[in-house]
Amino acid sequence: MKKNIFSVLMLLMLSLVANAQIKTSRQYIPIDIDIKVKRCVVSGSQGYIDLVFTNNTGEFIKKVVVQSSETCLDKNNETIVYDDEGNVYKYTYQGGIYKITFGGESGQYDGANLPEDIPVKMRIELENISEYATEFTMLNIAFRNISSHYYGVGSVTFRNIPITRVE
Repeated sequence: MKKNIFSVLMLLMLSLVANAQIKTSRQYIPIDIDIKVKRCVVSGSQGYIDLVFTNNTGEFIKKVVVQSSETCLDKNNETIVYDDEGNVYKYTYQGGIYKITFGGESGQYDGANLPEDIPVKMRIELENISEYATEFTMLNIAFRNISSHYYGVGSVTFRNIPITRVE
């Protein structure tokens, strides 16, 4: 009994420490949106990163779209993931980021509506993940329509997202 309680407490402490290490190293979004990484799960060579967005602007924001590829010389306008093994995951058909859902819709094409003070989930699904990777060292997400102005752009960068491996 004591062993089970100890195990549960250790798992809880590890998850708190792992979440504390994730850093938002750069957030260039012209409005007040809270973005949190919730989990990163990998099984075999496929996995996902879940995030939650909360719009704190007091206004409804329509059709926020995730930019999948670089559209200009600014590298922050690209959604991209790096792991601690040196691999790069982009939105391609050869592996890497293969699907982004945002608010239950295609994040790349349909976009997500962000109602005021309501959490909205984003999932980034990846494939061909290295079996040796233990964390994603950087995740940059680029957006279009991220403000009340139709063409508002922005990006957010997270670092040190631990990978949870499951069978």
